[in-house]
Amino acid sequence: NHYQGSPASLSYVVDSAIYGNCKAGIRTWHSLQIENAHIYDNGTSGIAVAKHGPDSSVANVAIVAATLVGNDTPQIEFLRARRTNLNGRIYNTVVAQGAREAIALQYDREGPNFNLAWDYNHFWRSNNGNVIRARVDGVVAVSCNHSDIPTCDQAFTASHSHSVGVHEAPLFEGNQQAHNRHLHPSSRSWNAGVDPTTIGIVTLRARDFDRDVHARPRDGGYDMGAFEGSQFPIVPTPTRTETFTLTRTPTQTPTATRTWTPTPTSTRRDTPTPTFTRTRTFTITPTPTPAPC
Repeated sequence: NHYQGSPASLSYVVDSAIYGNCKAGIRTWHSLQIENAHIYDNGTSGIAVAKHGPDSSVANVAIVAATLVGNDTPQIEFLRARRTNLNGRIYNTVVAQGAREAIALQYDREGPNFNLAWDYNHFWRSNNGNVIRARVDGVVAVSCNHSDIPTCDQAFTASHSHSVGVHEAPLFEGNQQAHNRHLHPSSRSWNAGVDPTTIGIVTLRARDFDRDVHARPRDGGYDMGAFEGSQFPIVPTPTRTETFTLTRTPTQTPTATRTWTPTPTSTRRDTPTPTFTRTRTFTITPTPTPAPC
């Protein structure tokens, strides 16, 4: 993918996955800002900054919150043709070796118009060899391994004191060759980035969102790389808590009760005397009623 751009304007590559190209993943000649890019397994560099013909303009190139894995060496390269006309910045970026041994960053520096600043990055290769290489007139002037990173070529590229300076892989949730490049919570890149606005970089997306459109920051800070937080958020396991309540039961005091017992009463029973009743009987003789006329 070639981005020629224009000396007078800034182009953007945002929320991209760039992989499997025979040559460079991104090759640019002019000003370009790359945000939330996942760039992997390309035939040459993941990002190459070159110079087109006699152009003498300064290329303003910013790489913010990118993840580069498995590209050929060097994975980020500022070519010799740009050695005197460059304003480059690399922040919150993870560069990790894949199947091929690769230098993370290489640049040529000459003259007053060369300016390269980088920090809050995690650069890693497995053999603990040179991770960063600076050249002058095509000849290697400075080589830095992992422990040198915080002060590497500091006279020309300022301080890198917030970058990871140990030989330790970024620890993705997938392995180094897998495409899941979300960080594991135990990674040194986790919450180790910076708000781009505090270092003077105005972004389109990388300050507020990652490549998956997850909000940044998350879980307490900015992560390095294109992905913020875990792809599989950790859900706390609820803890069962048993609560015991002590209740006082009142005790009743027995009370003496006076009980009345009735006295048995003798009942007299009299035998009834027979009674004779005299009955008078009367006979009524009906009077005939005459028939009507």
